[in-house]
Amino acid sequence: MRTGLCRICRRPGRSYRRPSFPLPEGTVCRLSSSFSTTTIPVIDLSPFVDPHASESSKKQCAEAVHHAAVNVGFLYVKNHGVDPSITDGARAHARAFFSLPQVRAPRKEGEREGGREGG
Repeated sequence: MRTGLCRICRRPGRSYRRPSFPLPEGTVCRLSSSFSTTTIPVIDLSPFVDPHASESSKKQCAEAVHHAAVNVGFLYVKNHGVDPSITDGARAHARAFFSLPQVRAPRKEGEREGGREGG
C-alpha cells in the first residue's frame, strides 16, 4: 500500500494500491477539488467476460475498479456480460424505488437523530 499523489487523478492518496498502466480502454478518471465537476469512471469489464483475456488485463481492470471505489465512490461498468433485459429491469425497479415518497420512521421518545442516547 502506498500513499502520495494518484497518477490517475493527481489527488492525494488514501492508502491504496496504485493501478498499473495503461488502464483498460474506456477508463475515465478526471477529478477536481469540486465534487460537482467529478466524472464518474467508466470501466470496461470485458477482461472478466472474455475467456481469452490475460491475467494482467484482469488485474489492471480490478485495480481500476479499486481506484474508482476508493477515490470516487462510484463507477459505471460496461461490457460486463449481463443480459440487457436484467439491467433494464433493475433500472426500472430503481426508478420506481426512488420515485416513492420519503417517509421517516417514527422515533422513540428520547432517541436522538443519528444514534443512541448517550452513545
